[in-house]
Amino acid sequence: SESATLTETRRSGEVPPKFQFPQPFFKSPSCLLRQGGNIVIPKDAKTVHFEAEMVLVIGKTARHVPKARALDYVLGVTCGNDVSARTWQSNDMQWWRAKAADTFGPVGPAIVTGPNYNELQLETRINGEVVQSQTTADLIFPVQVIVSFVSQAMTLEPGDIIFTGT
Repeated sequence: SESATLTETRRSGEVPPKFQFPQPFFKSPSCLLRQGGNIVIPKDAKTVHFEAEMVLVIGKTARHVPKARALDYVLGVTCGNDVSARTWQSNDMQWWRAKAADTFGPVGPAIVTGPNYNELQLETRINGEVVQSQTTADLIFPVQVIVSFVSQAMTLEPGDIIFTGT
């Protein structure tokens, strides 16, 4: 079932057929939430999960960027929580509501520049308890592929952000 597919953990090195290329989706500006803000869960959202993600911050206009130059367009990274309403994600044709509802995109508080974006440790803690731990090396696509792919279809502007997945 689709809901089972959404919650399965991918084994390192295995890429499901429908994910042979990046699958970006849009998050609305109203989903963005500053550090310390409150996530508001709509009554009919039902099952809602957190997803800690590395968020790329674009530093200069990027259009048709080759993979080899993609990092030149990344200002840095910040942390993000890709809040996801699983019932909506499973039942709606598109993921816009499940991932872009108001307050469903907390980001920040800082932008870090210069690390190897493809080898960062991500952890989510709830009340001090680690509930998610992974490395960006486990992403299906490295940062260079993600930025290049998105820039082939749309112009990225300074300040645009890209949640990279979990």
